[in-house]
Amino acid sequence: MNRFYLSNIKIKKFRKINNMSIDFKPGVNMIIGHNGTGKSNILSLLTSGSGIAHDNFMPKYENFFKIDRSESFSSYDVCNRYTAIGPDESFFEEKLSFKKDSSAEEKQRVAHIVPRLKKASHDKTIKETSKKRQILFHNDKLGESAKAPLPTRFISISRLMPRGEGTITTKKKKLGENSDLYRQWYNDILTNSIDNSIDDAYEVTRNYGSKKTEMRITDTPATGVSVGQDSLSTIISNLIDFKVASEEENYQGGILAIDEFDISLHAEAQIKLIDKLIQLSKKFNIQIFVTTHSLSAIKYFFKQVEKSKQQHSLVYIKDRLFPHKSETMSYYDIEQSMYLSLNTLPPKINLYAEDEASVELLRLIIQSFKKEFSFNNIDFRPMKVSKTVLKYLNSTLKDPHFQSSMIIYDGDARFSPGNEDESNAAKPEYILGEKELVTTTKQLMFNESILPSGFAPEAYIYHWLHRFCKTEDAISASFWRQLTQQSILLGTEYYLSKFNFSHEEANLQSLKSKSKCLFDFAKEARLFEFIKNLSEPDEELKKEQEQLAKFENDFRKSYYQISKKNSIMPS
Repeated sequence: MNRFYLSNIKIKKFRKINNMSIDFKPGVNMIIGHNGTGKSNILSLLTSGSGIAHDNFMPKYENFFKIDRSESFSSYDVCNRYTAIGPDESFFEEKLSFKKDSSAEEKQRVAHIVPRLKKASHDKTIKETSKKRQILFHNDKLGESAKAPLPTRFISISRLMPRGEGTITTKKKKLGENSDLYRQWYNDILTNSIDNSIDDAYEVTRNYGSKKTEMRITDTPATGVSVGQDSLSTIISNLIDFKVASEEENYQGGILAIDEFDISLHAEAQIKLIDKLIQLSKKFNIQIFVTTHSLSAIKYFFKQVEKSKQQHSLVYIKDRLFPHKSETMSYYDIEQSMYLSLNTLPPKINLYAEDEASVELLRLIIQSFKKEFSFNNIDFRPMKVSKTVLKYLNSTLKDPHFQSSMIIYDGDARFSPGNEDESNAAKPEYILGEKELVTTTKQLMFNESILPSGFAPEAYIYHWLHRFCKTEDAISASFWRQLTQQSILLGTEYYLSKFNFSHEEANLQSLKSKSKCLFDFAKEARLFEFIKNLSEPDEELKKEQEQLAKFENDFRKSYYQISKKNSIMPS
């Protein structure tokens, strides 16, 4: 039997929300944002198009929100899409219509929501779409204005009135075989709250009519339950109901919405509750929607989404006056926005390289990137170790510190230690371009990048400056011409006076002794910007452009992944 979930809501118009489309996942979906951005309204719309008649699994919008007479509710336009989990991903859509109430018995209610099935684009008539939905749900009595037959609950923030400020009545009630589960789930979040030797349960009725079943908390009378304990018992009680519903033969998934799920729970309990919701969502096929303002909950859930993007989602609604869905953000972007502050900074990313020359070359290449890239969030750390040692620290030891950092290797890291290609990368005839150095693609970890070419940094720069000095062609002439146009007094004569480009000089020891001069000139000449921007490169330079482009792509990808990894790590 198909399992369905609410995969999208399109709000063309509802109160302050205009033209908002949000995709959701089958598991836990967290909706966050400032007060007044419409989070609770969105939850109510999500739960207004589905439900079943028995066991109170059909929430009514008017129980939680009222349509005011001043609202232009006839213009409201909302559509929910429900998708089957399966190979064909069948779906149907319901438009939520706001119908005016005029009868005397409903004078307290201005309007109510009626879901209306939308005709599928590939169907000729609405009856054809309706018939297909009946087949999907094995119910030939499912009409065009019927709600999606999925058990649905909306736990509203109204549950949070302290018990001491209202009237409650209790009566004994048995949970039966589910008492052990209730106790276990509750104690998993608030440790040692319900004694293992007690099976007492009772139904609590508030003065405004809401009912729930809960188990007795150790040494705490029903009237003395705290707001946090009361909130948690409501959530657990509803989860038990969904567990029971999931055992029915015609169960095809359920929808549970919890407004301010974290309210009055301390940070550790919030995290444990998130874990429990994730666990039970999967076990009993419940799609869960929650709202929160808790940064500790957001930070933890952000990490869970990164682990399982196909199962869970985090949606950020911004701007009270003109609410809109924000695109993907890091946790620190969210934190900064939630505080309305520009002073919340993410931690710096450690970037480890083999030595100072590696860092200098990396800086030069980054400056040539097509899109602007800031160094401000990177802490460059030259290690003064070989590529073998750096590789060992990162991959063999699997040190969490290094795996939360970026690792940059010199170009010669493409070669295995001691092989012929590594030896060639240090020979004058290859450095001077008399022979072509053959490089191959190296398999990298997510946090690693290899600098272009197969040379050490000084040899890499020397190779290209030799090419532009010694090769008399249009490209070389263009290189020196652009230096003159920039009023840089460093022409070929100056450069040739500094270097001989001989076999004796083209060795790593000699080049390392002239490292500063090489890097200073490459920086002034914008060497890599020139190479990348050539419009008509020869074959050698075309290959170099491809290597530089690949490095930029690898580097950005590694930077992005480490930024996200660090942004969700506990402080």
